[in-house]
Order: sequence, then structure tokens, then C-alpha cells
Amino acid sequence: MPSTLSASCELPARMPEISSVMIERRRTSERDQLALFPAVVAAEPGEARVVISPLVRQNVAARHVVPLNLARYLSLPSPVGRRLYRLIEVARARDMLAWRIGLDRLREQLPLTQRYPSHLQRVLQPAHDMLKQSGVIREAVVRQQQREWFVDYVLAGKSGA
Repeated sequence: MPSTLSASCELPARMPEISSVMIERRRTSERDQLALFPAVVAAEPGEARVVISPLVRQNVAARHVVPLNLARYLSLPSPVGRRLYRLIEVARARDMLAWRIGLDRLREQLPLTQRYPSHLQRVLQPAHDMLKQSGVIREAVVRQQQREWFVDYVLAGKSGA
């Protein structure tokens, strides 16, 4: 696609002429931005496609979504706290007062790299404290039953009380 306008092309009176210098400057500045997006294959800026995972599309189509309190979400400084808040809001949307999840399953859903229960507890404890302080949960207890580890959450009311 040529970047200059041909001499025979007539422009409407209201349309300003665009010089090839302006176009080239814009392309150069946009080309510099491509380094921010390593997944972009093309060397030229232009339209980009965003591909949403089929799993996410299925969940949205099935209306498996819950609203989040953006102010509360952004007030949580920890990424683990934010991810945990999103999971807890799903349980709260289902009108649960308490939620139990296996520690391994929680590790997969957050996702966390730690494997051992003691290490996971060290990572989860600050997030639990933040969620208690912000009124999302009342209590979080990590327990072992036989060989399985679980986390039991007592959820606060929908108003955060």
C-alpha cells in the first residue's frame, strides 16, 4: 500500500492533505512501539487481533461471570490477594457462607509455584490477612484431614460487613 497520495487524486475540500513525511514519521514511531508486543509478527503497525481462549469464551457465553468491586480489588496490593478475591467472589455469588477448597486445587487455580503445604501457607497468609482487613472474609483456616490439606473460608456478607 503506497504511503503517498498520487497527484491525480482529488481530495474533498474538508479533508486535509497528508504529507508522506507525516505518514513516515507516524509509522516510525508506531514501529518503535512494536517491541512492547513481542507476539506481533508483522513488521508494520496496523490492526492487531486479540484471541480469547476458548475456555474464557465458553464461560462468558454460559454467563459464568461475577461482578467485582473494583475499588476493593485495586486496594489489594498483592497479586495473590487479588486472585484469591476473584475466586472468593465466585463462591459469594453462589450464596455460600463458607467455602472449602483443597490446597492443591487452590494452588492450581491461583496459580502458585510452591508445592509444599507449609510454603503455600506462607504465601497465602498475607493474602488472607488482607482479605480479612478489607472485609471480604471473616476467617481462613488451613487444615489437614488425613493426607489432604484444605483451606476453609468463612465469607463476609455481600456488603462486606
